[in-house]
Amino acid sequence: MPNNKKAFMVTKEQNKGQIRIYSDIGDTYWWEYGSDEFRRELEALGDVSEIDVYINSDGGEVSAATAIYSQLRAHKAKITTYVDGIAASAASLIFMAGDKRIMREASILMIHNPGLSAYGTSKQLRAAADFLDKLKEAVLTAYNRADITEDEISKLMDEETWMTAADALERGFATEVDTFSPKLDLEIDNNVLMVKDTKIDVSKNKQFNTFYMKNAKMFKTKNMKENEENMTQEELKSRNPEMYLKIKEEGAIEERQRIKEIEEAGIPGTEVIMKKFKYEEPKTAEMFSKEVLKMVKAGEISIEPQEGKKQKNDMENLKDAQMDAKKSGVQNIPGSTGKSELTPEEKAKMRAERIAAKINKNRGY
Repeated sequence: MPNNKKAFMVTKEQNKGQIRIYSDIGDTYWWEYGSDEFRRELEALGDVSEIDVYINSDGGEVSAATAIYSQLRAHKAKITTYVDGIAASAASLIFMAGDKRIMREASILMIHNPGLSAYGTSKQLRAAADFLDKLKEAVLTAYNRADITEDEISKLMDEETWMTAADALERGFATEVDTFSPKLDLEIDNNVLMVKDTKIDVSKNKQFNTFYMKNAKMFKTKNMKENEENMTQEELKSRNPEMYLKIKEEGAIEERQRIKEIEEAGIPGTEVIMKKFKYEEPKTAEMFSKEVLKMVKAGEISIEPQEGKKQKNDMENLKDAQMDAKKSGVQNIPGSTGKSELTPEEKAKMRAERIAAKINKNRGY
């Protein structure tokens, strides 16, 4: 792949050099940027006392990255590395070369074990596995500059760990966090993570999904909710078991609350429909309440007096209504006689309103 000059730039101002790595990293021809090109550009900087390296890369070949790491560590200049957006996989090794290692406030660091695609005889595959073990030892040499133990680092690599700037600072991978630069826009669109010019497919990355769930506020998300809604339960369970369990737990809590609200809205005579709405044909408590009101209006059930409490009869309700009318001043309205007689329909409506008041009280309205 031809080198993209926008992705890799070297500049010099007085006694300070600047290197920008906004590309994949690798020594084979299809990679944008390799260790030999880096060596030539580093030599071209000449005698400088400081070098700033700005990184926004999702990684590449670990052998090329370790070579770049070694070149920076061997240089006499003071090295400061920055994560402008993301330093994932092999790119995180280059970040570790800095005497000062600075992450932008919303940037991301990711470390994991070295890997390769291999085929051949069992002997050849065992040799490849041994090579990966040796490669991990070399990678650990760079990561050991962090403030945690080698065993802890090895575990983070085994688990493929994604870190915010705060996470990296806490563990010592970063030496400081830049909170003064403009905040980065981290965007996820159709399961593609976009950090500045770098795009990473995270659709099958379980570890990133866990990281995303924990730090969702960092991201601008497009077309992710729709994709999740279109997934089957089995697909979601397989792809993101943590999210599946969380959704399942939330669903169980909502279901218990739905049943509780229906039971609180129930009155004697609604047992059959309550069972139907709870289990046989699940409906919301609001729908149950409306059905109860219909039954009251139709005279199928009546309000039972509360235990220890005398229920008012219709005459007492009429007196209450007349008293309310008197207090409200309705008698002073022109055309009003001040008299009130309840029709059977009005009485049924009054009963229905009492039912609604009881239901709403139970629901906290």
